[in-house]
Amino acid sequence: MSRAQGHLSVFSIAVIFLFVFAMMYQAVEFAENPNLPEDPAEDSEKLVRTAVWERVNQYRAEHDRFTASSVERVQIEAQRTAEQLAEEGQLSRPIASGTGISGELRLPNPGARCTQFAVPVDVESIDTVPVPMTVRDEIATEALAGFESVDSIDVLTRGPWANNGIGVAITEETAYVTYRSCLTRRFSP
Repeated sequence: MSRAQGHLSVFSIAVIFLFVFAMMYQAVEFAENPNLPEDPAEDSEKLVRTAVWERVNQYRAEHDRFTASSVERVQIEAQRTAEQLAEEGQLSRPIASGTGISGELRLPNPGARCTQFAVPVDVESIDTVPVPMTVRDEIATEALAGFESVDSIDVLTRGPWANNGIGVAITEETAYVTYRSCLTRRFSP
């Protein structure tokens, strides 16, 4: 029995269904992987990170955007970038790198369709834990100003199609703050 041209066979439909099902399963596994490494940030860095998130979301509200949420996988990569910058100790000004950013400087831990900002914030020696609220606010304010200064493609106000994370690594005299945003789909509204 011959088929009309342009119609799919039952076998072809089954193969397509299995392929789509396998891709969806893999996406769910990737998104909900319980084997993620622990967040390497110290308690003081987590407090500063919370203050930076508050500043970023305040900025987003001023620009009529919803609150940005942190995605654990992206958060861990942002933290890795901040820690690597702290180890190197050579970042002297805010920089941006990644998707949509042209320039000669590249931050560590690049990702597909990800953009990162890094800001060094000079601080006096932080020897108290928890970090005092005034110091957290100062770091968050300077970090946001640094992010804004290098945000040429409106990364800070991306919509819900972006996964975001903030990393903070504190040395004796500098807090290295990174903002990482990764697109989850190709087209934005």
